Amino acid sequence: LKAMGWGIAWVLAAAQWTTSLPHAVWQLPPSAPYVLALATVGFLCLCLYPPMWPKRGRLVGAAALAVAMLLLGRAPLSDGYVLGGAWQIALRQPDGQLAISARRGRQYEARRWLAHEQDTRRLADAALPCAAADASAHDESLCQLRGKTDALRIGWAKNRAALSQACRAESEPHDLLITHLRAPRLCAARHVLDRRVLRRYQVLALRFVPDEKGWRMEHELVHRRQRLWTGDTALRPARQ
Repeated sequence: LKAMGWGIAWVLAAAQWTTSLPHAVWQLPPSAPYVLALATVGFLCLCLYPPMWPKRGRLVGAAALAVAMLLLGRAPLSDGYVLGGAWQIALRQPDGQLAISARRGRQYEARRWLAHEQDTRRLADAALPCAAADASAHDESLCQLRGKTDALRIGWAKNRAALSQACRAESEPHDLLITHLRAPRLCAARHVLDRRVLRRYQVLALRFVPDEKGWRMEHELVHRRQRLWTGDTALRPARQ
């Protein structure tokens, strides 16, 4: 075990020295899933192609790698994220940056969201502009969240009173209502992310698309929470 400790210490020392070099880590914007597959195929063709293949196989591999490099960081950014159970929410602001709800003990995923977008701000500087975001669970006010445009109406209901208030707002319905509670079937909001949906999924990525009625929400699964008691059903499309 003592000798193993020496070996591990050497590996850690080499890793720390490498990461201390300038430009050792490059944070890239998100890429499409097929970019990694294309780069992998290109690498295999370039370096590990069988001897019976013609030498032009290496040229194909080099071309695939070049195309994969050109496609890096070109995937569209999401307009927001919701951590399963609505424990944490991130929304893109009009200036293009993410704003994240402040919550102690849930900072790991929030830091990942910022790093994913090459955002070097501290979590305190990326706070979601919401007056009730840090309020106690007994605050009956409905938290109005700000999205990528002021035309979006996004509500965050943290208790029954706020949820009832949001679902009764038929004159000015919310484009999206987020809550960790179970929302009633009849709710004025156009889209609802409540306990029925969020209990099954760990992270959802949101995208808002303008349509004739205002804004249509599209959601995409980022991380799935698989448990024996939650099952593995798919989300219905937002249009349904």
